[in-house]
Amino acid sequence: MLFSLVTPIFYIHKKTANKGEIIMKYNVEIVETLRKVVEIEAKTEEEAIRKVEEMYFNEDIVLDSDDFDNLVEFNLQDD
Repeated sequence: MLFSLVTPIFYIHKKTANKGEIIMKYNVEIVETLRKVVEIEAKTEEEAIRKVEEMYFNEDIVLDSDDFDNLVEFNLQDD
């Protein structure tokens, strides 16, 4: 499962709006997770992972919206 490792640190940009209200701007990262299980023949676990990585980076395996894992995260980001 892919998780964002970003610490929710942010900078606040303050601006005065009408009636003395302070409006702040935040950068919010949206992370969606795609997941697919690929069955592969290999002699070892390491070889299996290496083969699938190679297939993925050669675009023989492509994840798309059908692989959406229903996991969405929202994280505050710095500038």
